[in-house]
Amino acid sequence: MSLFFLPHVQFNSFPSWTFLVYALASLILYGLTTRTRPLPPGPRLGLFPSVKLPHAYQWLTYAKWRHIYGI
Repeated sequence: MSLFFLPHVQFNSFPSWTFLVYALASLILYGLTTRTRPLPPGPRLGLFPSVKLPHAYQWLTYAKWRHIYGI
């Protein structure tokens, strides 16, 4: 008994094998030749980008931002 059981499936004909081989080869070639597009550059960071974030009394700053920018 085999591990893979495919009832009533026969791949004896030449056209079905050639189609499968060409389909697999084209998928492999497509995967090897296509490249993802590079992402555009992001915003520039300052000298110390984390300095701009509030460290003390963050909830007051966030409440102020809520009134300025809204929710």
